[in-house]
Amino acid sequence: MLNSFDELYALLMLAVERHYLRTYGGGFTENFYGLKRERTIRIKGGEAPRASRGAPELMRKTLQLKERDVWNNVAIMVGLPYLKRKLDESYETHAPQAIIVGPQYGRVTLPPNPS
Repeated sequence: MLNSFDELYALLMLAVERHYLRTYGGGFTENFYGLKRERTIRIKGGEAPRASRGAPELMRKTLQLKERDVWNNVAIMVGLPYLKRKLDESYETHAPQAIIVGPQYGRVTLPPNPS
C-alpha cells in the first residue's frame, strides 16, 4: 500500500478532475478560479463566436465538453504529471549508477592479447 502512493494519488485525481470536468466544465483548480473549458467550433470563414451569458441554449450545449473531450483533458491533467513523476523517479534511481561506472558502462572490451 505504501509503495503505490503515486498510483493511488493518480486514481484520486482522476476521479476528482473527471467529476469537475463533467459537472462544472473545468478542472478542480480551474473551477476554483472561475474558469471553464469549451469546445472550439470551426465554421466557414473562421471560428464561431464564443457563448456569452445571453447566448441561446443551443450554443451553450454545443460548446459543452463531450465525454471524449473530458477523457482527453483528464489524460493530460492527470496522466502526463503521473508519467513525468515516474520518469523522474526512474532517473533518480538509475542515473548515479551510470555516472559512477562512466562512459564505458555496457561496453565489453578485451585486452590486446587475451590468453
